[in-house]
Amino acid sequence: MTKKMLTAMCLLFSTGFLFAQDHQPSQQPPAPPPAVEKEKAPQPPEKLVPRLPDVLPLPDFKFELPELPQPSAEELNQEFLEIWLHLGVHYYKDSKLSKWSDHLDKHRGKLKKLPDLYAAVDEMVASLDDRWTRYIRAEDLIKQLDRAHSNLVDLGLAVLAGKDGLHRVDDLVYGSDAYKSDLRRGDVVVSVGGTKLKGLSNDKVDELFYGAVGTAVEVVFSHDGKEEKANLTFKKPVKPVVEGRLLDGGVAYLRLPNVASFALSFGLLRELEAVKKQTKDGVKGIVLDLRGNPGGDFTVSYQLASLFLEKGVLVNSFKREGVINSNETKQVVPMPYKLTGMLSGGQELLELLRSAPLVVLIDECSASGAEVVAGAIKDNKRAVLVGETTWGKGVGYSQRAFSFGMLQWTNLEYSSPNGFKPDGKGIAPDKTVVRQRGSTTDEQLKVACAVLKEEIQKRTK
Repeated sequence: MTKKMLTAMCLLFSTGFLFAQDHQPSQQPPAPPPAVEKEKAPQPPEKLVPRLPDVLPLPDFKFELPELPQPSAEELNQEFLEIWLHLGVHYYKDSKLSKWSDHLDKHRGKLKKLPDLYAAVDEMVASLDDRWTRYIRAEDLIKQLDRAHSNLVDLGLAVLAGKDGLHRVDDLVYGSDAYKSDLRRGDVVVSVGGTKLKGLSNDKVDELFYGAVGTAVEVVFSHDGKEEKANLTFKKPVKPVVEGRLLDGGVAYLRLPNVASFALSFGLLRELEAVKKQTKDGVKGIVLDLRGNPGGDFTVSYQLASLFLEKGVLVNSFKREGVINSNETKQVVPMPYKLTGMLSGGQELLELLRSAPLVVLIDECSASGAEVVAGAIKDNKRAVLVGETTWGKGVGYSQRAFSFGMLQWTNLEYSSPNGFKPDGKGIAPDKTVVRQRGSTTDEQLKVACAVLKEEIQKRTK
């Protein structure tokens, strides 16, 4: 691997680009943190360097895959061995590894060129039949970085190819034109910008969903035996923040965009505090909106769920490390002390989250960590869930860089407090309200408010 390629790989890590949220379409990477300079010795005035402006324009160039020197057969076989061993030790389902040694026996000492390695790893990974376990080649990683540098953004729409060759909507990014349109998960995307998807390679299809900011494109899709069109615009992704506002009847609306950081818990408290200040008689009920929430971090998810529960089981999880299996049950217990120094009235806000009438909004794009939160709240009978069955991702994955690419593998599966595994099924709402095509009314929120109003009335009698 050349120095140029190594530099590009390092840039990918420094931007955090490789660790995007679960199954969500690629987004612009966050800016790397500023470097901390060491204290420098005083310099003579004539050697002082003029101060550069804080913001410099990016140079106009593209990251291109250089001509790589052919790695040795020894390097290729060593890479395959390391990937084979890593999956054998860390993949969460040992039942899929019963013939794992066959892959090593088949390719031992036979890899001569880089395409040989890629083919061998692809074959080995495919045997697991797991969409979350994959080997991403170095050139594909550099292609992703090139998109980010070129200010290309995704359409807020992800598709998944079926065995029939059709590409179906797999995810819609909340707030995007795609999410606001009549597209729904499961719809068949026929064409994008006049180019038909059927028969195209995954790489070619992927390219159609990236474009320059402000560019409009027509998407033709089909459902229930008929075709429709949606005019979508490529837009910069909106920074995910907790949203809060006051609804009629003293109801606080709180939307959680993801569960990527526990700092979001403080965002919830801040927004609740701001809404509370707008009321005369205090907050009477809460709507927690998890629609379009793609998840994020497993630990953060059950910690956030604990904000709404005084006690009870949050989630059950299973991990495997070689011959060591780990089954864990996370639960929350009453705090033996009052929180101080966090927010003005922080303890009162926490008690409000844990005791006020609560409705949780979910939809087909609520996934992963959002399902952990929804499952914990539902099984502990803390709230009524309104909307549509969630995405159905009951596993977690990790990533590791190797010499010629990035390995992503499933390392964890979880179940709700009552033992329900959402993987491939999703969490069903208590009250099903389908988001109607062509409607400009948020029927799901309307029903949530009606449920809350009824519960508030019960408590005031």
